[in-house]
Amino acid sequence: MAKKEYDVVIVGAGPAGSSCALFLAKNGVKDVLLVDKAKFPRDKICGDAFSGKSMGIARELGMVPEIEGA
Repeated sequence: MAKKEYDVVIVGAGPAGSSCALFLAKNGVKDVLLVDKAKFPRDKICGDAFSGKSMGIARELGMVPEIEGA
């Protein structure tokens, strides 16, 4: 297996890790690896709802139209 170097490695692809990866990509970080031990899609209780603070982050990431569509 070829060795690959990353600028950032995020372990845990739940809401926090996924948001972190999105913010890094949005800010120009090119080599980000997001890993999780689970297979996706998966049920994640803490990701089932958005609070007011979470909606602010979703707006910042440009995700509100997709969320509202779901």
